Amino acid sequence: MLDQGKPIEDSVRTMLDKAVFGALFAVIIILLFLRNIRTTLISIVSIPLSLLIAVLVLKQMDISLNIMTLGAMTVAIGRIVDDSIVVIENIYRRMSLTSERLKGKELILSATREMFMPIMSSTIVTIAVFLPLAAVSGPIGELFTPFRLNDCICAYGIFACCHYNSAHDGTCYVQEWNPQEDKRTRA
Repeated sequence: MLDQGKPIEDSVRTMLDKAVFGALFAVIIILLFLRNIRTTLISIVSIPLSLLIAVLVLKQMDISLNIMTLGAMTVAIGRIVDDSIVVIENIYRRMSLTSERLKGKELILSATREMFMPIMSSTIVTIAVFLPLAAVSGPIGELFTPFRLNDCICAYGIFACCHYNSAHDGTCYVQEWNPQEDKRTRA
């Protein structure tokens, strides 16, 4: 008999290495575009939180980590970062408005709530894209079920983390933020 354990372990390890590389690359890109370490940190904290939610739910569903689930997590990292940046940038935009009446935590919660529907609708679209995979039966359907489930779970994790984490961590950002100083560092 041929032992398939070693090649599978190697594939999973390679996938994890590539996911970590992708996450680090995403951090560098976010830092280059946002030009602010604090907002970058707020954005990237969502990554491990969302993935932790996915791993915990997959464990409860007795679905193992494999190439398909790890692939779905890798795809989800892009959504995590994107949604988090959308919320953070909306907070920044609202803080920069001279006509803004809200301040501090109220402003951050309002700006986060303002992005609720756009992020929710884009998350639903992402889930809808993978729904046809549910109709696939047989061995191919079994192969894609973990990917589809994990992508949906990650999408929920993204949604929850972006709203909680961005609003919560945004309060840390606002405590020391100076709009006049920050305008010089942002494009």
